Amino acid sequence: MAKTAAGDGAVLLSIGKVAGRLGISTCTLKNYERDGKIPGARRNPLNGHRIYSPA
Repeated sequence: MAKTAAGDGAVLLSIGKVAGRLGISTCTLKNYERDGKIPGARRNPLNGHRIYSPA
């Protein structure tokens, strides 16, 4: 489910949503991040989960 970040109104996506839209697994997305192929994701301050902006 897309979420709105507290305070700034930006719509954010979970790692599962992003991976699904790209047709890859969440593990692959994490590997791309670790290997520097994509920028690191923001983290939810409450639970530490990765969150991505749609742009």
